[in-house]
Amino acid sequence: QVSIQSTRKIHSCGGSIISADVILTAAHCLEKLRNAPCNSFFKDRGRRAPSKSCSVC
Repeated sequence: QVSIQSTRKIHSCGGSIISADVILTAAHCLEKLRNAPCNSFFKDRGRRAPSKSCSVC
C-alpha cells in the first residue's frame, strides 16, 4: 500500500503496488495531479527509500 502525495508531501489518496512501475488507485485521486510533477517513494520499517519522479497517465 502507498500514499499518493503531491511534491509538497501532502497526502491525497492511497494506492496498491501492482509492479515496480505501476501503482493502482481511484481515478478521482489523480484528477488534480494530471500533468503535474509528483514524486514517489517507499517506506519500509521507518526507512525512506530514494524518491523517483513519476507521471500520471
